[in-house]
Amino acid sequence: MPKAKVPAKPLSKKATVAAMLADKPTSVAQIAEKLGISKQAAYSLISDCKRDGLVIVGSLHEGSMHYTLKAPRKPAKAARSFGARVQSLPAA
Repeated sequence: MPKAKVPAKPLSKKATVAAMLADKPTSVAQIAEKLGISKQAAYSLISDCKRDGLVIVGSLHEGSMHYTLKAPRKPAKAARSFGARVQSLPAA
């Protein structure tokens, strides 16, 4: 007897917002329309994504802000000079 397929669990609203922002620059109105929520709720979801550590940047496009995900920066390596580690100067 074949096993019944379990339907895939739908993405949470926050995960849907993250996916939309990763795909292309997206306006708050587009997020609100896709999820069937208010613009204020869409702004709140963007803030939640930021609090979770996603780097979200906005740019003005066609008169409205469009947000997108930005790849996080890699941590800077220690500065080196001629192979020796650079240290701060002693306090005077």
